[in-house]
Amino acid sequence: PMPFASLADLGEQLEQTTKRRELGTMLAEFLQRLTPEEVPPAVRLTIGQVFPEWDGRTLNISWRALMAAVDSLTDGSQAVRDQVFSDAVDGGEAVRLLLERARRRAPSPPGLTILDVYHTFEEIAATSGRGSRAGKAELLQGLLQRSSAVEAKYLTKIISKEMRHGVSEGLMLDGIARAAGVKSRQVRRANQLWGDVGEVAAVALAEGEAGLVAASIRLFRPVKPMLAQTAQQVSEAFERYGGQFALEYKFDGARVQIHRQGDTVRIYTRNLAEVTASLPDLVAQVRDGLDAEEAILDGEAVAVDAQGRPLPFQHLMRRFRRKHDLEATIEEIPVQLHLFDLLFIGGESLVDTAYVE
Repeated sequence: PMPFASLADLGEQLEQTTKRRELGTMLAEFLQRLTPEEVPPAVRLTIGQVFPEWDGRTLNISWRALMAAVDSLTDGSQAVRDQVFSDAVDGGEAVRLLLERARRRAPSPPGLTILDVYHTFEEIAATSGRGSRAGKAELLQGLLQRSSAVEAKYLTKIISKEMRHGVSEGLMLDGIARAAGVKSRQVRRANQLWGDVGEVAAVALAEGEAGLVAASIRLFRPVKPMLAQTAQQVSEAFERYGGQFALEYKFDGARVQIHRQGDTVRIYTRNLAEVTASLPDLVAQVRDGLDAEEAILDGEAVAVDAQGRPLPFQHLMRRFRRKHDLEATIEEIPVQLHLFDLLFIGGESLVDTAYVE
């Protein structure tokens, strides 16, 4: 099994360069050393993700809880702590320095593997209800007890989603393409359809181009949205596309992707988070008004006033944040749905179909 120390060492190497080509080479070499089972978690952990973007699970570990676990392993004076936080550039570095300067005892065997870390994170995310805070703390402390100072630095960075080594998802996709010997655009297309850079890496490395070309849209697996490009003037768009394009109103709402199969309707944001429970009125509208039994729609949800006039984005956010007394909120802040794209219908993906069609 690949030691977690290898991922931490990779992070240290990545921090030493900003050259895109070097970063891509390091990532590709690392990926080629992984077993098939290790690839998805290792890829996500390297860029500071634990679960796929569409996966609702969270670690829910606060900085305070993390530092309490670190404090249980150290006995540094306040002066040592003050100096550490003065020297550190981020939380991960602070944890490394604390363990290097004030650790009570050496890491406990056995050493951590990448799968150990991932499966423990799964346990932490699944820990809920009464006593969950203590349960999460115990699992976290178990990881830190087995960690070297550098490994603890990267555990901290993953938990706080603050990697700071210059490797974005885009760079990781380039590294996957290089490791698998496939075209970057094939990797990016699969990632847009699946929303999981870990699965994309696993398929690319195991099946190559054939596996990526076969990538298709899936119901209830939200698609990463197409995003706008900027232009200084409207005339640029006319020049670039020769007048062959559509114009749409820009509403101050929230991007929504709607998946429907029979009576099951789920709604996702542009960040692939599910918000179905916050928008039961849109769910009913889709169930009642959409003829297709299977479809994926892309559009904008817009809060409106009593006269149907659009309200600022902040009003819609109140709908998303409200957990209780939703009926009153629906009446207070009605929402209109403005659709602008059809991605899937009746078992057929339209993602690669020309817009004019």
